[in-house]
Amino acid sequence: MNQRIFSMAAALTMAALAAAAPAFAADLIPYEQYRAAKLADLTAPPQHDAGAIAISPDTDRRDFHVKYTGDHRPVSAATADFIAQYMRSAHALPALATCKEEYRFTEGGKDYWLPVEAAADDEMTSEMSPGDSADLYANVLGFTQQGAAWTPVIVVEEVQTPN
Repeated sequence: MNQRIFSMAAALTMAALAAAAPAFAADLIPYEQYRAAKLADLTAPPQHDAGAIAISPDTDRRDFHVKYTGDHRPVSAATADFIAQYMRSAHALPALATCKEEYRFTEGGKDYWLPVEAAADDEMTSEMSPGDSADLYANVLGFTQQGAAWTPVIVVEEVQTPN
């Protein structure tokens, strides 16, 4: 009986910790490691065959200032494929597996669809309205190529509204 009570207590403790993990993770984001940048300034790699990908050799952390549109959709097949390949590489970041939705943000009048980690997704949709300014703390993972165009793969880790 005592063993069953201990097992139940341990299971409840683990469940509580797992549920709180996103909140703790947000507190651990090293904001000083993110460089201010513009989405439009990201440089695509040299031309390759259609369908090619280019994985960033290091974690490239950036802080982008954008407008939140409120529009979202499931992560595109090309982006999901890229994230899966990235996770199999030496750069595996477990939170990437939580990216199920991508959101449309604008910067300088141009639209960008960016996947958002689940913890940031929940916070963003509950606290923001379309048209709000936002700072995106994101990881630039690399690029996918569709036809002649390269598209950056940028995963949003944290979203903050400027005060």
